[in-house]
Amino acid sequence: MAPCRKMFYFVIALFFVLAQFPSGEFAVCETCRLGRGKCRKICLESEKIYGNCRLNFFCCRPKILR
Repeated sequence: MAPCRKMFYFVIALFFVLAQFPSGEFAVCETCRLGRGKCRKICLESEKIYGNCRLNFFCCRPKILR
């Protein structure tokens, strides 16, 4: 029974370590527009859409108040 439990703990630990490295669809807030914007599914209220990053993602940049 002990080797099975050790394998279970190893898999859980490996999962948590890999969850720390975002990649692909799970990457949060990739930069766009020369680092001036962030790729998001929905822009914040203080941001404006300036283009598309990928499918279903917008490039959101802060609004410029005049």
